[in-house]
Amino acid sequence: MSELTFTELDAFCEKLHNHFIRTGETPSLKEMAYGRMVKTTEEVGELSDAVLDYFGRQRADKDHTADELALEVADVIIAVSILAKTFNVNIEEALRTKMAKIQKRIEG
Repeated sequence: MSELTFTELDAFCEKLHNHFIRTGETPSLKEMAYGRMVKTTEEVGELSDAVLDYFGRQRADKDHTADELALEVADVIIAVSILAKTFNVNIEEALRTKMAKIQKRIEG
């Protein structure tokens, strides 16, 4: 399996973004942003459950494996990427800028 590129992730999330717009009522920017933020929060909550369960800190009826934890991480990345689409954020550019700021801070 080849490495996933940001271009591929962006294209996939663009498809989802457009699919959600085509298949429902046309929401306002505010409604779309709120809905996508709620979805992102839901996915982060599921990731939290998976991490807690992975370390045995979740209810006994939950059972998350390392593979399931990875899928929850992927869900969060996809949800955030789609949220970024709502605001026309170029994730790769934003990450490069943020990484440069962090690098500068840790190097002193």
